[in-house]
Amino acid sequence: AHHADLVFNRVRRRFELSPVGVECICVDGVFYSESESTQLRTNCACSLLPITPMRGTAPLKHGSIINIGCIRLIFASLF
Repeated sequence: AHHADLVFNRVRRRFELSPVGVECICVDGVFYSESESTQLRTNCACSLLPITPMRGTAPLKHGSIINIGCIRLIFASLF
């Protein structure tokens, strides 16, 4: 199982991340979800507050901070 798709958008000439099979992902402090729900609550100690996620893909830039659940990643691209 995977939690997100990383794609290169050729039209916008940037990398984008979209959540797949998880409640939400956080990129640079903005939450994104594929869910129709307007209020989500993460299920780990990273965030105990209800959040209202954005729909769609998250744009990525060099140095973007990605949180998937309680895992934190930093996106690095020389493109």
